[in-house]
Amino acid sequence: LFSENLVDITSGLLNVEDIQSVNLANDTVTMIEQIETFLLSGVYPPAEMDQIKNETTKRIGHIATLSLKFAGAPSLSEPWRRWLSRNPRMELTNLLGMMSRPMNNSESGGNVDSISVICFSKDRAFQLREYLRTLYLFFKGVKNIEVMILYKATEKFEKSYDRLKTLFPTVVWVRETDFSEQLKDMIQNIQSDYLLWGVDDVLFFDDVDIGESLKLLNENDDILCSHLRLSPNINYCHPANAHTTVPSFEVISSSKYKQSADNTYLKFDRYEGSHDWNYPFELCATIFRKNDAISIVNDIEREFGKIGISHPNKLEISGSRLFSDTNEVVHELHRIRHCICVQNPVMTVITINRVQDVCVNPVYEEVDLETLDKYFWDD
Repeated sequence: LFSENLVDITSGLLNVEDIQSVNLANDTVTMIEQIETFLLSGVYPPAEMDQIKNETTKRIGHIATLSLKFAGAPSLSEPWRRWLSRNPRMELTNLLGMMSRPMNNSESGGNVDSISVICFSKDRAFQLREYLRTLYLFFKGVKNIEVMILYKATEKFEKSYDRLKTLFPTVVWVRETDFSEQLKDMIQNIQSDYLLWGVDDVLFFDDVDIGESLKLLNENDDILCSHLRLSPNINYCHPANAHTTVPSFEVISSSKYKQSADNTYLKFDRYEGSHDWNYPFELCATIFRKNDAISIVNDIEREFGKIGISHPNKLEISGSRLFSDTNEVVHELHRIRHCICVQNPVMTVITINRVQDVCVNPVYEEVDLETLDKYFWDD
């Protein structure tokens, strides 16, 4: 049955992007179903049968989605019909959302004059104040910055957060009660077409042209995100205590931009780098298109359950798993190789305390929360 195109089918089994016709997609689905039949014949214990069926359906779904590019319509795609016959567990609307990522070129892209920020904070009013102060001070090139803080405050730090609300009255303050649901609601309702993730121990120290970053995302669909934390001098990963492989860089600018040595952006292939350089879903000052951020959060919940988006650290860890080299592709944007970063450093992460036990990240030198809170009130 497969003698004429066995090599192509095998390639399609390993990488769905190698499938270039409806007929090849259909033959690959047939091969997958035959493998499934063999596995269900008794090679694996009964407890694993459901997992085999679910993984087979997921793989066929990837191929069925890809086949629509060649078939032109679901009614003309046999792989699509075969996938639907399996009663797939993911909703059809979700799959349709994964099939076609909105274009972000200069004609159909979003508003590049505005950015929204979602920042996570817990018991660190002093650090959060400095995050907000330096963000407003050094962000350039946009007319509007919408900032939302999703925060937790234990009783002894509540008054400090109340004071913060008076210092930054335009910030939207959301007290955490159900992190995952509040997170999804906040992303859906941001006013901008671009989202900057933030955490409260980030500190900006130099001007950064946010407008140019948004223009680059708007004009280049092959760019996944913009890293404000990364610059070519980053060659050490603090959490891993390891040196990184730094990728090569290409100077990039938008169509109506005058470069200078102080505000240049660099494009890089994340697959050339290691550690921080191939860690795109980072919450420390990374900018995504709103639609892409929504898709990623939805993919995390679908792949890892609600627990995957139940805490900032779990959100970042789960997101990094989606983009890992070994993960099954569940959304086309996970394949995007290129990101951008600043040429010169504009921010740092001041890791001097830890307010969670999900990840035991190393700290430079511990400064307790009470001491920092005293600084907050002494100013």
